[in-house]
Amino acid sequence: MKEQAWPRTFAEYSDARKAGFLKVKAAKEKGRRVAGYFCTYTPLEILDAAGLISVSLCGMSAETIPAAERDLPKISVR
Repeated sequence: MKEQAWPRTFAEYSDARKAGFLKVKAAKEKGRRVAGYFCTYTPLEILDAAGLISVSLCGMSAETIPAAERDLPKISVR
């Protein structure tokens, strides 16, 4: 398994955020499936029924945007 790269701001996260991050990491290492979602209208019951761990992808930092834009096109809002 590839070594996990910690976010640069990890030291600034609250203890609860750190605990959640580590809990999902441990679940993935045990083979659990994780589904990330952006929209608050996502039917989490469906993800739960599918046996997935649901993780909100709405961030509190723009740190990951440049990495994402290497694969996903930037959307220009006019």
